[in-house]
Amino acid sequence: MQLEKILSTVDHTLLSQSAIWDEIKALCDDGMKYQVASVCIPQAMSSRPPNMWPAS
Repeated sequence: MQLEKILSTVDHTLLSQSAIWDEIKALCDDGMKYQVASVCIPQAMSSRPPNMWPAS
């Protein structure tokens, strides 16, 4: 199986309530870089606007 196909089924997750924004941004950047299926973050962090990411 090709790596790209495997990564397209992976959920990249950081659900620690003590996660800081730099960790969340790095997680999201990795998710886009490796084209994973989804990136899961704590709900408390989801209200911060992701202006630094391009629209897809």
